[in-house]
Amino acid sequence: MANGALADGSSSPSARSSLVSFETVRKDERAGDTVYRIRLSTGSSFIVPGRYLGDLVATLGSGDSGGSGSEGTVGLPIDDELIAEIRLSAEAYQAEKKAVELLARSEHTELLLRRKLEKREFSSRAIGKTLVFLKDTGWLSDGRFASEWVESKLRREGRSLRKLYADLVSHGVSPELAEDTLRSLVSPETEFENISRAAKKLTRSGRISGDILVSRLLSRGFPLKLIKKYLASDIKD
Repeated sequence: MANGALADGSSSPSARSSLVSFETVRKDERAGDTVYRIRLSTGSSFIVPGRYLGDLVATLGSGDSGGSGSEGTVGLPIDDELIAEIRLSAEAYQAEKKAVELLARSEHTELLLRRKLEKREFSSRAIGKTLVFLKDTGWLSDGRFASEWVESKLRREGRSLRKLYADLVSHGVSPELAEDTLRSLVSPETEFENISRAAKKLTRSGRISGDILVSRLLSRGFPLKLIKKYLASDIKD
């Protein structure tokens, strides 16, 4: 797997594998969690936080949650199914770290983040676990993405409400959330500013006829009523 996510010195799963140690590595204060190291007799070593291990913490730690320096249930048989669960948990943690790196650069929708993680060859199941955690903690928010995205476009571009809506939905924002976001951020005054900005860009290279301007503004999603209002105003001059 290209993401190199799963283990330090991993080896093929085997029914003859057993647990060598299950110990606390550190407390993850950011997530309010504990990170563990799992060592197997095959030589495989996994770093995984408890949030992805779930009930495996009790299984591997003999019910004591690992404890600082705990050896866990030494000698516990680890079959292929259990190894697969451990590997998936470790992969989800690696996907989370990459996702947090991406979110630190810019807001993402769930859809956009999933696509980027898929390009890095994380499995669908690992990505799913990661996205659930990120949404639960508020680190991933479609609503926050929608607000920031619309505000950035309003500052720099002249886009119609129809175009803004279509772009939000294409980025993975639900139709309902897209409508609510635009309703709260785009006033009639802002919409008029948008068509003014768009029209000025279209006429920047020289004068064009009114019919052509109307056609081009319509193609950008501006309603005819708003176009007529703009053409009747003094702003275009």
